[in-house]
Amino acid sequence: FLSEAGFLAAFRKESFLPLLKPSCLLEGKDVPELTLKAMLTGMYRENDPEHAPILGHLAFLDSLLDGRAPAFEESLFASLLGKLNGNVELVSFYREKNSRSRFMTNTASEIVEECPWRLIESKMNDLFASVERENIPVIAKAFLVAYFVAYLKPFDSHNDLIASLAAKAYLANQGYGKAMAFLPLENLMRKSAKTKDICDSVQLYSDITYFVCYGIEQMTLALSSLLDVATRTVRLVLDEERNRLT
Repeated sequence: FLSEAGFLAAFRKESFLPLLKPSCLLEGKDVPELTLKAMLTGMYRENDPEHAPILGHLAFLDSLLDGRAPAFEESLFASLLGKLNGNVELVSFYREKNSRSRFMTNTASEIVEECPWRLIESKMNDLFASVERENIPVIAKAFLVAYFVAYLKPFDSHNDLIASLAAKAYLANQGYGKAMAFLPLENLMRKSAKTKDICDSVQLYSDITYFVCYGIEQMTLALSSLLDVATRTVRLVLDEERNRLT
C-alpha cells in the first residue's frame, strides 16, 4: 500500500535536489550536495548567509507544495526577493541604478541586457497587464513571465532565479496548484551560449516564440528525468513499506 503522504515526502526529497542544484549555479554558490540534502531533510545547521538564496528557494517550493499559490502581482516578487535575501526586511525593492557593463552589449544590433532603472516599475506593470490581456496558452504566458523578468532585471540580485520561480508561481495561481513545486523550470535561465542566442533572437525579432519553444524543449527534457525520479521513488517507498511489515 502506497500512501500519498509517504510518496510526497519521499518524492519531495528526491525531486527537489535536482531543482536546488541549478539555483546554486544561477546564484554562483558552491554548495556541497550533502549540505543540500541536509536542507531537504531538516538537518541543516550551518547558518551560512551564503546559503540564504538556496534556503529561500526551498522555502518557496515548500510553500507551493503546501498549496499556497500567490497572486501574480508585485507582492509575489517582494516575497520572492525577501526569501532569497534570507528573510531580511527589504530596504528597497526595484533596482535603483544601472549596471553599465551589462546595460547594452551591442549598440548596432540593439541587444539590451537590462532595463534602465527608471523604467522598471512601469515595465513590470506592463508585464502584469500583459499576462491578463494576451490570448495565449497559460504555459506560454509562464515562459513570457520568465523571459521578461530575466530581460528587465528589475532587482539588484537574484533576477534569473526569480524569473524561473515567478513562472512557477504564475502556473500555480492559474489552477495547476502544488504540482508546480515539482515542475523543473530552474534551468530556464541557465548561463549558456544557446540561452543567450535565444534571448537575443527574441529582442532582435520582437518574437517571444523563440523563448517559448526553448522553454518547452527544456521542460520536456527535465520532465523525462522527473518521471524517472517518480518511478524510483515509488520503488523506494514500497521497499521501505515491505521491510517495515516483514
